[in-house]
Amino acid sequence: MKAALLTSKAGLFACAVAALAGAPVAAARQDAHKSEAAPIKELARCKTIPDDSQRLACYDQATTTLLAAEQKADIVVVDRQEVENARRSLFGFNLPDISLFRRHGAKIEQLDKLDGVIASASADASNQWTFRLKDGSLWRQIDTNELNRPPRSGDTVLIRRAAFGSFMLSVNKAPGVRVRRVG
Repeated sequence: MKAALLTSKAGLFACAVAALAGAPVAAARQDAHKSEAAPIKELARCKTIPDDSQRLACYDQATTTLLAAEQKADIVVVDRQEVENARRSLFGFNLPDISLFRRHGAKIEQLDKLDGVIASASADASNQWTFRLKDGSLWRQIDTNELNRPPRSGDTVLIRRAAFGSFMLSVNKAPGVRVRRVG
């Protein structure tokens, strides 16, 4: 992944994808730090040129460079909604802290809970459940607590952060079981 131009929250998505793809986090942070490099700085520099024709020529060149970098995926631009969707889809995975947003002054609140709907659920021989949600995420029970009733497709769930990197999954507002995201 080369330099990435990202709207304030978007760095989470780029760095998370890099981390999941096996790229070293340090390299992802280093590349994210370069995000304000050449094409954007050049575009911003154009604004300071007093002569209209020179400023327009500068903008034309900077825009051409920026669009070429985006087409080659050297720069990635995502909007806040895409970032929010990525945050939700990555909820439950243990990802590194991304400091990119603090550099831009954005306030990123940690996602502490997530609502979902069960697509399927199955219990293993020891009566521990695996839940596949309609969003595609897969959660496995890691404690020995029992559910009030077997979960069914279409049941609503609430997953919230718990201690030691685990999560509590509650089906239809019943007492929850401790789970871990496995897919």
